[in-house]
Amino acid sequence: MLLEETGEAIRLNSTLLEAKLENMSQGVSVVDASQRLIGWNRRYLELMNYSEALVHVGQPIASLIRHNAKLGRFGDEPVEQAVNKRLALLRGGKPYTYESRFFDGKVIQIRGQPMTGGGDVTTYSDVTAFKDAERVLLESRDELERRVEARTVELHEAMAQVDTAREQAVRANRSKTHFLAAAAHDLLQP
Repeated sequence: MLLEETGEAIRLNSTLLEAKLENMSQGVSVVDASQRLIGWNRRYLELMNYSEALVHVGQPIASLIRHNAKLGRFGDEPVEQAVNKRLALLRGGKPYTYESRFFDGKVIQIRGQPMTGGGDVTTYSDVTAFKDAERVLLESRDELERRVEARTVELHEAMAQVDTAREQAVRANRSKTHFLAAAAHDLLQP
């Protein structure tokens, strides 16, 4: 009886965990200490554009990284350099985060978290909309800075014109004062 209840609890927990993983908006992959794929969810396949035939339990993660590098998902970085760099992150035993911009414009944020005893859990999030909004905001900021700079130049020019006009007014006022003083002097002199 106790064995049946324990088995049922394990099956229930397993079913709940599988349901959670399959309904996440993030892709998830799990590799063991020898960098072999031992688990993933459907969203991982979708985000990475992997066919189900490409991914299987026990597959060396290096082969998937190499596949990505050959597709240009790491930019112009040489394939083996890209593979070695990412394997070093997995073996490093520390959390990591980086972004990959795919050739179709999609941006995937990749976050790895080491597991106790070796291995790694990696999440994949589509941050394309965020990156597009960020780009628009940066472009808007740059345009605003250009406008402020142009307006500042215009303001300095206007201030220089005001200063010039003020100087002319002061000179004209002095001339008028001198003229009036001379005219009054001449009028008062017999």
